[in-house]
Amino acid sequence: MKAYLLVLTAALCGGTVFAIDEAALIKQLETGSVEQKFQARQTLLSKGTAAAVPGLAELLKKPETYEDARFLLMSLGLPEADAVLLARLNEASPKEQPDLLLALLRRKNAQALPIAFRLAGEKGEAAPAARAYLAAFAPSAELKKVLLPVTA
Repeated sequence: MKAYLLVLTAALCGGTVFAIDEAALIKQLETGSVEQKFQARQTLLSKGTAAAVPGLAELLKKPETYEDARFLLMSLGLPEADAVLLARLNEASPKEQPDLLLALLRRKNAQALPIAFRLAGEKGEAAPAARAYLAAFAPSAELKKVLLPVTA
């Protein structure tokens, strides 16, 4: 509600919005209605700053808010957000690891290479995502073929 009032006040006064209440938006992501969560996600997506990262890091730990938090952290495009994704990758469940690896890949963040090497050699759910991650940073086409074999 505060974000709406801030935008309305700025529009009426001909000014610009200087700040958003990111803490309130993060709370809205956690406890709001479907519409409120959608609005909070859209506002953070377009206007989120590094101030939102600690709150999103907490939401990343909760199964009910994990997807929104991962998407927003990836979309913010901030080094602080990448650091949170990388830290979570170290303690993530096998189900979360592929999503986190691909989020870091989309950000072109090579810091997860050691983890990706380990996961690529295992037989878990994250192995295909780890191989895709490694292939994206592979220096040659030959290495990419080894990492991503073509199956007939």
